[in-house]
Amino acid sequence: MEPKSPHEDALARAKQYCKPDLARVKLDEIGLSETNRCGQGVPLHHVHEIAHHIKNGMTQVQRYQYVDLIKIPKDSLQE
Repeated sequence: MEPKSPHEDALARAKQYCKPDLARVKLDEIGLSETNRCGQGVPLHHVHEIAHHIKNGMTQVQRYQYVDLIKIPKDSLQE
């Protein structure tokens, strides 16, 4: 599936490849990219900031209901 326009942003292009259903994934099956936050995941202070914003009605709860995961083929993991 090709992007509709070369001017679309990366998120719009990525969303074209999403599967339509949601599924639970065990935490031990999820890895972290070394290039994203130095492989540390989400900092705890950021989680508290998000919770505070949701509580005060500044952030939409739907924005954080689930997380998109990217499946990387085994032959590409070393890259």
